[in-house]
Amino acid sequence: MSMLAFLIMCVGCGGVILVLNMGTPSFPLFFGLFLLLFFAAGFGNGTTYRMIPAVFRAAATDPETGKIDPVRLVKARRLAGGCIGIAGAIGSLGAFIIPRVFAMAGVIGGFMVFICAYFIMLFMIWYFYERSGSPLSISRV
Repeated sequence: MSMLAFLIMCVGCGGVILVLNMGTPSFPLFFGLFLLLFFAAGFGNGTTYRMIPAVFRAAATDPETGKIDPVRLVKARRLAGGCIGIAGAIGSLGAFIIPRVFAMAGVIGGFMVFICAYFIMLFMIWYFYERSGSPLSISRV
């Protein structure tokens, strides 16, 4: 689901770039694309916070038997809680980073930077979680 969120954000950013490059930009289209971006960002945020405990739960599973070790599960839950806190702290940096990106790259360039970042994140999700043969693809994170 995170991959879907990043794909939607790529489409939204690409659409915003196209609207801004139009001779007479359409505000309703621009507004609709930004609503799409905000929806996808919220959806992606939810999938990320859902994925974190699942990753740690997969680490508590015995690979040979497929059963969850109760002792490792307690540790995994504690680590997942810490990871969620760190993810929230890193997410709060967006309020600083996003305006800096637009200040350095301009409006169109900023959206292009975000499209590149979304494609990198898409690749990382595919490589670590979706690719057949990866340890976490078996657990369907």
